[in-house]
Amino acid sequence: SFSNLMCWAGLDRIKKIRDNGYLNNLSFDLDFFIKTAEQAIRAAAKENSLRNGPKDSSFDSSLLQISNLRFPDEILVKETISKIHTNLKLREEPFLSSFLYRYSRQDDFGQPKSAFLICSFWLIQALARTNQLEKAKQVMNDVMKSANELGLFSEHFIPSEFLQSGNFPQAYSHVGQINAAFAISPQWSEVL
Repeated sequence: SFSNLMCWAGLDRIKKIRDNGYLNNLSFDLDFFIKTAEQAIRAAAKENSLRNGPKDSSFDSSLLQISNLRFPDEILVKETISKIHTNLKLREEPFLSSFLYRYSRQDDFGQPKSAFLICSFWLIQALARTNQLEKAKQVMNDVMKSANELGLFSEHFIPSEFLQSGNFPQAYSHVGQINAAFAISPQWSEVL
């Protein structure tokens, strides 16, 4: 589903460029491909939320990008965010619910045992983009506590032990932090 979502986003942006007077000589039926990509995405939806694939109803935190990519189905977007958060959070306790597994299925390393930090930053962006700003800020406050004394993040975090693990420092965790901070910050026009 993530691949289909990214294909849809690329095609949608080409359409926006074309609609602004550029790329007028495309040699393919852009609308057909956008519709096909949308159908592929919807084929992987179950209970109004996007799942890993049409034949795999598991959740994957990468699909939180559905809001950032501006997929046009508001119900699908909100339900995907809600169900990913519900199903991939580490535990129910307020602090621990801010940390997400990337997915819960077994991979080459076994069953996931730690939070994948960028997923929490994706969650913050998704919540902010769907007008859940206070919840997004709470998740950000919790996730910021996982940084070390220098403010650096690793790839993974084990909240129960307050232990960073995996690659350190991890660039995409920091990029996620920056993007999440922009998402919950007021617009410049509100500040200046």
